[in-house]
Amino acid sequence: FIAPDGSATPLTHEDFTITVHDTWRSPHSSAEYPARWTVAVPSQGLRLEIEPYLADQELNVSYSYWEGAVNFTGERNGMPVSGDGYVEMTGYAGSMQGQF
Repeated sequence: FIAPDGSATPLTHEDFTITVHDTWRSPHSSAEYPARWTVAVPSQGLRLEIEPYLADQELNVSYSYWEGAVNFTGERNGMPVSGDGYVEMTGYAGSMQGQF
């Protein structure tokens, strides 16, 4: 986690949760990707609701994966936060094992 002042706090998988609220199925690969989700980091007082600007941001190269622009709203330590971000999701259309 990188705070606004630039200080960094390492996180493990036990330090945060990701909860999927909606999904989108690709008409190209039939993969099902998260389309709206919440990220919570209790130790940082952070909770973000994240949603893609467009659901169909899947790329089909030698394997299919999703990458694209997202919008988020939420709060940190009780104060509202919002902004834009970038997310990359791999493995939803099958394993990438042996691709590299």
